[in-house]
Amino acid sequence: MSYLVAHLFRLPEAYWAPMSTLIVMQSTLSAALPISVQYVAGTAVGAAVGAVTAVYFPANV
Repeated sequence: MSYLVAHLFRLPEAYWAPMSTLIVMQSTLSAALPISVQYVAGTAVGAAVGAVTAVYFPANV
């Protein structure tokens, strides 16, 4: 079903939709919450490192 919805909206690489659905549906809330916190923290750290890198290194490096 998720593939059909992704295909209906003409999303590129619609095959990722069912894979993401399977991953989300297999985990319980108690198992998914700590991992979600880690993902958010990792994204924040990555964004901060990217921002610092963009400020201190010119675009032509």
